[in-house]
Amino acid sequence: MIAAALVGGLLVAQLVAARTVRDALFLSSYPIASLPGIMLASALVSVGGAFAFASALARRPPTAVLTGALLLQGALFMGEWAIARQGPRLSATAVYLQVALLGPGLLSGFWSLVSERFDPHTARRVVGPIGAGASAGGVVGGALAWSGARVLPVPTLLVGLAAMSLLVMLVMRGMRAVRPREEPSGEGIGGVLAGLHTIRRFPYLRQLASIVAIGAVAEVLLDYLLRADAARALSGGAELARFFGIFHGGVAVLTLAVQATATRPALARWGLSGTASFHPAVVAAASTVGLVFPSVLAAAATRGLSGGLRDSLFRSSYELFYTPLPPWQKRRTKALVDVAADKLGVLAGAGLVILLAAQPSFSDRWLWAIVLAATLGSVALARQLDRGYVSALEHSLRSGLVSLEADEVQDVTTRLTLTRNALDRESLLAEIRAMHGGARPSSPEDPRERLARDLGSGQPERIRVALVDLESRDPEIAPLLVPLLARDDVLPHVLRALRRIAPRIVDRLIDALVDPDQPEAVRRRIPRVLKATPTPRTVEGLLRGLDDPELGVRRSCGAVLGWMRRAGVAVPAAGVYAALARELERPVKDAEGQLDHVFILLAAVGEAEPLRASRWAVSGHDARLRGTALEYLDQVLPEAVRGPLLRRLGATWSPPVRPRAIDEVEDELRQSSVSLPRGRRGPAA
Repeated sequence: MIAAALVGGLLVAQLVAARTVRDALFLSSYPIASLPGIMLASALVSVGGAFAFASALARRPPTAVLTGALLLQGALFMGEWAIARQGPRLSATAVYLQVALLGPGLLSGFWSLVSERFDPHTARRVVGPIGAGASAGGVVGGALAWSGARVLPVPTLLVGLAAMSLLVMLVMRGMRAVRPREEPSGEGIGGVLAGLHTIRRFPYLRQLASIVAIGAVAEVLLDYLLRADAARALSGGAELARFFGIFHGGVAVLTLAVQATATRPALARWGLSGTASFHPAVVAAASTVGLVFPSVLAAAATRGLSGGLRDSLFRSSYELFYTPLPPWQKRRTKALVDVAADKLGVLAGAGLVILLAAQPSFSDRWLWAIVLAATLGSVALARQLDRGYVSALEHSLRSGLVSLEADEVQDVTTRLTLTRNALDRESLLAEIRAMHGGARPSSPEDPRERLARDLGSGQPERIRVALVDLESRDPEIAPLLVPLLARDDVLPHVLRALRRIAPRIVDRLIDALVDPDQPEAVRRRIPRVLKATPTPRTVEGLLRGLDDPELGVRRSCGAVLGWMRRAGVAVPAAGVYAALARELERPVKDAEGQLDHVFILLAAVGEAEPLRASRWAVSGHDARLRGTALEYLDQVLPEAVRGPLLRRLGATWSPPVRPRAIDEVEDELRQSSVSLPRGRRGPAA
């Protein structure tokens, strides 16, 4: 988390400082009349950069994409610094386009890395501090640009920006992703056309995309007004750099303050649409002042309020509007709204500036009037978002496409929707029955019969609805649930339902685990249910599962046994070693998978860290470390396991004449484990 906060802070600091240098270089090299043209060109470049980053992130891990982009960023900054003395205009243009090309993509790639580095449960706790670190980086970037411009020529600041790219890569080593990228399910395939279909299906998403596009138009016009007024009022690159350093730093301070103090209260009190509409409402009020009294101060205040509120209040509510969408719909839809709608708005705004600035009677008040109209339109659209959002959320909750816990909900709109769904359960069930073609019976129906019919229907959505509604802890429903463990499309719901009753059906679960007539997928997933009952009886059943003919089932049992040991449940060493002796006599199909299973079982009764280091050492190329691992295994394993394991490893090794103390060997393995690879793991329990 600390590494992520530092990386986010450094990236934002670099972006803020780069924007400061960009504006100072361009406005000191070109007349104001050139500003609309470069804004349009940068918008086009930004669209290309956004799609290039999206394509790269779909094919490569975020770490690789970020590393390549940072190397390119640093090299370009150094090249622009080198040509600044002989070609200041060329350097200024290159910096302007580079910031548009790489800046947004680097931040997007960083948040992709965060999402892969932390599981969803942990992410809810760490995203806040990471976001605070990123916001603090904006303050630092503004301060560095302001202070640097006081003592150095503006082009020299490009060298510092290049050095920051190297610093980001160094710190990023501490937050490499530990989870593999999930392959999209069949439902997640479809790309742009599928995303457009989802947007057509949920009208509030079209309204959200319109708000994003209109907001982008307003910000482009405000950017032009701010830069044009600054260029008229100030002279020289140093003065402009100091001005924009103060401006961008002030925006970052505002963003951080609002994010820390006002976001959660606003969501709790005003709901999603109220929070989303606050940003354009404030900008509309400020633009009214700018329309009456146009000046650099009015432009700076309005643009600063827009940036600070957009990245705090509006961004927080905007992200929550995707709550009704399951992950596969969210990814493809959010990309369209984030990238396509925003960049189309930027292009429209830049084109509008070019068109109006070419008119002989052009006045800044024209732009102020358009900003006022655009933001008032955004307020009107934002106030209509709640109705569509609530309808979509209710649909997704009923069908089981999303599942929310009360402590995860931040805003009053979603909380009221959850409450209404809970209070209106009977009418919801009636709607569900009608949706599936079943009329509501005139006489009371046995809930167990209805549940059996729903769970046996074979229809994924119907099964999910039944499981979401299921509150029973009756152990007699176990025979209805256990066969569903074989189904990938309803597995999370089945696991939750079985874990609720697991303490009362331990014996039934164990019987199913050792029943050869049960499907392999069912037997492989039963240990994940048994995690809910960390007891000696469960350990006994898992030990029986170690004799299953399928390696996948045995590995699942071994992984949960290791979890039981970490949870404080005693795992009998004799039973594990006996199972290991039988395991090592089995024919080898997946040699590496079997070795992983063996060492996971050994860690369930031995010292986990030296055994983990031994697993990597015996498969590695370091002969000395491999010998240390074999020496350790020779000393700690009983003969029934030691001999078969060493033969399986193909060990051409003999114990030293004077064996070292076991503590010395363990210490050497522990120290070596710092540099061992961590990409692979045993099976997830």
